[in-house]
Amino acid sequence: MDSIYTRVLEDNGIYSPFELIVYRMHTDSVIQSTNHSVMRYGQRTRRKELDLNMEIQAMYKSHIALILQKMLLFIILSAMVTGLIIMMLSYQLRIITRQKRIEKVRQDFIDSMTHELRHPLQGALSMAEILENPTFAENPERVSNAISRIKHNLFNLSKLLDSIVQKSYSEKLQQGAEWQEGNLQEMLNDLIASFMLLSDKEIKFTTHFEHMKSGYCYDPVHFPNAVKNLIDNAVKYSSETVEITISVVSNENEFSVIVSDNGIGIPKEEIPRIFDKFYKVHNPRIKHGFGLGLSYVKWVAEIHLGSVNVQSRYGKGSEFIITTPILIEKA
Repeated sequence: MDSIYTRVLEDNGIYSPFELIVYRMHTDSVIQSTNHSVMRYGQRTRRKELDLNMEIQAMYKSHIALILQKMLLFIILSAMVTGLIIMMLSYQLRIITRQKRIEKVRQDFIDSMTHELRHPLQGALSMAEILENPTFAENPERVSNAISRIKHNLFNLSKLLDSIVQKSYSEKLQQGAEWQEGNLQEMLNDLIASFMLLSDKEIKFTTHFEHMKSGYCYDPVHFPNAVKNLIDNAVKYSSETVEITISVVSNENEFSVIVSDNGIGIPKEEIPRIFDKFYKVHNPRIKHGFGLGLSYVKWVAEIHLGSVNVQSRYGKGSEFIITTPILIEKA
């Protein structure tokens, strides 16, 4: 019976351990089993009569375990394929999310740029139309004032365009600083003079240049522009009375330019992102800016093999520090 039952199972593609048990008719008394002991398998067949005194029954493993055993390879392959599909869908979802975020940043940039460029342009056009009025042109003082306001608006327009060009092309065209020896104190004083002359706000500058060395090497285009961006932010994000402190701290290996202000400050949770390209601090009072200035400052610090850091208290002011360990005094 054992060999016959085995052959029947194999003919049906079933390879599973089993045990044949012979019982005394209508009792649980075991007369004989293939292993001489009753194996506790999970499944059993109905008893079949062998003769007038004996019944036989087959016991075997659970059919579920048998099916899973036969399908194990397919289950593993299916799990691998499913895992791969999930990974691909997750990667695709991240790409879509990133593209949506980039699209939002791009749209915000376009909206901000349109707003920023329209204001000085419209101001200059309005003044030009006023100058065409013969009555207005008869007053030299008013004409001079109008021309001054036109120049101021065009200067702001030029500054906005410069900020876009600096950030858009400098990273692609220049990978390192073009070192030249320059007078750092003179450069900073020139920046201060230009802001005091052209700004609409009242600015009080305080400088600390007492321990400066005479000559430093830095990029004559980008390094001044980076400091100018910090001063410009200090002016824009402050009240009508602006207080800015510019300090230079140096030692044998590095020096730092520190720009402090009494502006609106930066929320603590937003500080890690302020150097990201196109990122703007969320503040309903801030309507201007492209989110390019601080990312440009960071790039300038990096091409000088240095760094830029910030310390800020929201509502109290900010302090930006450009540290450049390579800018050392020439012999």
